[in-house]
Amino acid sequence: GEREFINTFQTLFPTEIKRNLDQTREGGSDITGCDPFVIEVKRVEKLDLKKWWRQVKVAVSEHPQSDKPLVPVVAYRQSRQQWKFLLPASLLGITTDEYIQCEMETFIKFVTKEYRNVRTPTRDVEAGRTN
Repeated sequence: GEREFINTFQTLFPTEIKRNLDQTREGGSDITGCDPFVIEVKRVEKLDLKKWWRQVKVAVSEHPQSDKPLVPVVAYRQSRQQWKFLLPASLLGITTDEYIQCEMETFIKFVTKEYRNVRTPTRDVEAGRTN
């Protein structure tokens, strides 16, 4: 699941995202290098959304502090289906600890908007900018 997620979505992120190989020992999320997102990946047939949401909330609590508020994300996919995502319902401006579900296209737009103004060496080179 994690490798498939990285292969599918790497280009959305300004830095290299990787599998968290220390997760079992040290805790945290499935994917690293994607702050402010804390991402849990599930590649299963039987859905357990509430359990996964609780798991990603724990991963947020174990995550090192960030300059921006952390955004818990559960990415999940069943066979022959597109990726789907759980995001905080608070993104809608309501005070709650619950989640909302969205399709892959919505997640792509959300991540793209989040990183729109992020400058990285790779993006600078692609845009023809130097220092």
